[in-house]
Amino acid sequence: MSGQKESVLSEITITMFKLVQEILEEEEKRDYFDLTEDAYLKKIELKTAALSACSCKVGGILSGVTEEGIVHLENYGKYLGIIYQINNDILAFTNNTDKMDYSVENNQQQDTLTLPLIHSLNQKIDMEVSDITLGPRAITEIIQELNYCTVNDSSLEYAYSMMEHFALLAKEELDYFSKSSTTKSLNYIIDFLLNNIELNS
Repeated sequence: MSGQKESVLSEITITMFKLVQEILEEEEKRDYFDLTEDAYLKKIELKTAALSACSCKVGGILSGVTEEGIVHLENYGKYLGIIYQINNDILAFTNNTDKMDYSVENNQQQDTLTLPLIHSLNQKIDMEVSDITLGPRAITEIIQELNYCTVNDSSLEYAYSMMEHFALLAKEELDYFSKSSTTKSLNYIIDFLLNNIELNS
């Protein structure tokens, strides 16, 4: 049991350290907005997905899962965190406020670049987006200008397709385990997030 406690505390400590480090780095780069999808995914992996992965890994450790099984749970948690964040991104633009996580509107107010917006900007801005440096006022104006366009172009559909992509990866991680009520519940969480989105056909 003491070994388990040490492992759990180690995982939580490492995750929180990385999370705080990422938050501090974001603050230092507050006026810089990287419009690449890779940067967006990396940001999620270091924050939302990291917390989800840590939770799943800790659960595996406390449940006595094998080391290989813990790796699969950790990967599942990472993909689940990405799915969750993209889900919130889409809801922020579809105005399903009854289904929206409480933090989404706040994220919009803080000029966070969501996946649908990044996709839309990359389609509409005729320049090398990886070299763009935009201040808070500039990005706010772009968000206000393109919000309507984003909802009506392919960007939301693209974001949803990315959810489906990571959902498939997450479910593949669960295939390592024998079917049980637990794996059924973990699969249900993925399906819930996918079905929580209503896009215009």
